[in-house]
Amino acid sequence: MGAGSDGTQRASSGAVVQTDPNRWHTRNMRRSLGDGWSIQLPKEWREDHTDGAMAAWRAAGKSMRAFPGDDYRCATTLDVLADIERELPLNPTGKVSEGGSNGVGVRAAWFYRDPGEGLRYALWGYSFTGTDSTRYLVTRFHSEDTDNAEWAFSAWRSITYES
Repeated sequence: MGAGSDGTQRASSGAVVQTDPNRWHTRNMRRSLGDGWSIQLPKEWREDHTDGAMAAWRAAGKSMRAFPGDDYRCATTLDVLADIERELPLNPTGKVSEGGSNGVGVRAAWFYRDPGEGLRYALWGYSFTGTDSTRYLVTRFHSEDTDNAEWAFSAWRSITYES
């Protein structure tokens, strides 16, 4: 096999074989969050295993955690969002909701500057599988830098769902 500078090797068959799993995650690529959910994360993100999260990723000064949403019976997306908002930290810097795409019907997020615990920025995102669905994914993006929060919005908006 011939070694490449990108952490890959070319097999005699011509196939590219990944030899450094940590190097693979240094590219901008789609990553599975489990249960049909995926996200596009930039550059140097590495998988980070934590208790309770179905998926977790980390880069210098940044982290992302994904959790399945709670089960709701006999509720609408708006009912679920109202319930979520009651449980979130008070006084968000802002909030946004918008239509989704690629299997996501509705997205909603609350963001906070200086939320404590050594963090400078947090975005709590919720992605629903339909416009009137109670199946959703919870994502939390944290950063030590308040000057560049666009990465969190870009990652949140890149979430897709495929059943």
